[in-house]
Amino acid sequence: MSTTQTYGAFIRERRKSLHISQQALADALQCTPQAISKYENDKASLYLGLLGPLARALQVDITSFLLKKEEKNNTFADEGQFDISKFSQCLSYLREREHLTQKALSSKINIPIFKITKWENGKALPSLEEFQQIADFYHLSYDALYFGTIERKEETNPIHQKKKPPVLLIVLSSLAVVAIVLISTLVPLLVKPEPSLPSSSLPSSSLPSSIPSSNSSGRPPFIVSVDIEV
Repeated sequence: MSTTQTYGAFIRERRKSLHISQQALADALQCTPQAISKYENDKASLYLGLLGPLARALQVDITSFLLKKEEKNNTFADEGQFDISKFSQCLSYLREREHLTQKALSSKINIPIFKITKWENGKALPSLEEFQQIADFYHLSYDALYFGTIERKEETNPIHQKKKPPVLLIVLSSLAVVAIVLISTLVPLLVKPEPSLPSSSLPSSSLPSSIPSSNSSGRPPFIVSVDIEV
């Protein structure tokens, strides 16, 4: 097949080669035969979400359809379903992985920034040509980008990535806190002050022996010396 032919012409020729009527193709895509006629005559643009069911019905893969080739090199279209939420998240991830802002990406692929914003928010989808342009920019196969089967790395844009503290530092900090709490709790229990005894409880032996006793008058007693001759 010539890659210069339109998507409409490719759909028509492939459908006829498989002996599929417009009605049968319309049933597979859950649309009307009139819509199929418009697609085949290039009077309506193909919705990106229809690309998977259309490739499955025409027995080709996503890449072969976009390149207008009657080939089937994988079964992604048979096994997977297009998810607009997953697709939009994939676009955001790819841009951040390359450390690009939406403005920078817009400049590189020459697509208005408002379109990129809507795609990443899941509010709109790129055309088939824009879809190919994005996949080519990120060096991805069309099937991988369409179904979101890309290898994700842990590295992301430093602008959006918060630096996580080392696990060892967290463990040591926790142990230090626990040690401080234990010390402040146990030290008062281990160190007990000696109780002081009241003065009335002191033993008599502890009183000084040199204190003279006094009589009832408070005067010191007279000492009478008596000489006795033998």
